[in-house]
Amino acid sequence: MAWVPGFKFLGLGFMLGGITFLLATILGNLRVAGGKVQKALGADQTVIKKPLTGVLFPVLMMMGMMVLVAAFGVSIWLATETHSYWNNSIATVLNPAVAGSDVLRDLGVIKATAAWLTPLKFLGMALLFSGIALALITIVSVLRFQAARLTELALSKD
Repeated sequence: MAWVPGFKFLGLGFMLGGITFLLATILGNLRVAGGKVQKALGADQTVIKKPLTGVLFPVLMMMGMMVLVAAFGVSIWLATETHSYWNNSIATVLNPAVAGSDVLRDLGVIKATAAWLTPLKFLGMALLFSGIALALITIVSVLRFQAARLTELALSKD
């Protein structure tokens, strides 16, 4: 069962990655639609310079996915270590283990790995959510630009 949380986080990461791709599609459609509206009004097409948030959100999404894939790989390795530890007899091997034995070393590795693996998974999720937030900020920037451009075109027609 040690690999299951990593698998769950990876699945959530794929869903959040899909949301990021959807937001990128929305941004692309907004850009094309804004150009078509300007062309229909007989004006030169002016598009917003790609904001820094628009450059960073795919990068954060990819970084988050890489962290989650790495955490899943470590989770699989940890599952094999956990299985080999608990595959021993509690009465004859685990309880009578003395300090410095291989059995206690394995237990220490399992606990130490689990201690940093959980924050690593949450770091991956934080990167994905940060990417989504930046994508939403970019959408707001594009909509503000297009509203200002349409206002400018409307005032120039007067």
